[in-house]
Amino acid sequence: MVVNPAWELIARRLIARFGQDAVIMRPGEPTDDGYGNEIPGEPTAYPARAAVIDANVVLAHQQTGSLEPGDVRVLISTEGLPIEPDTADALWIGSEDWIITSVARLATDGEPLFFDMRVGR
Repeated sequence: MVVNPAWELIARRLIARFGQDAVIMRPGEPTDDGYGNEIPGEPTAYPARAAVIDANVVLAHQQTGSLEPGDVRVLISTEGLPIEPDTADALWIGSEDWIITSVARLATDGEPLFFDMRVGR
């Protein structure tokens, strides 16, 4: 997806100004217990910088049907993030645990600039 330069600038400013520490938790590889059952592997934590989008924007998206009540839109900086988040991951912001319901990779020339996520409980 090609990013509008104005939107890129806005996203960078939002993350810089309102960003807070977050952690993307990637589930570990499951192992077989020898009886055909999977044992979840140890999750890996990836520190990130996240900005939660203003509640008024979230409400506007809820009215158009792109967000469910209780969902939040979050911008994640790619700076220093060695993975590309997906819906199998979880997001921690402060002490709150969020389920990632969708991730949009926003990039120019194939290089990701940030991730636009919708997260819920």
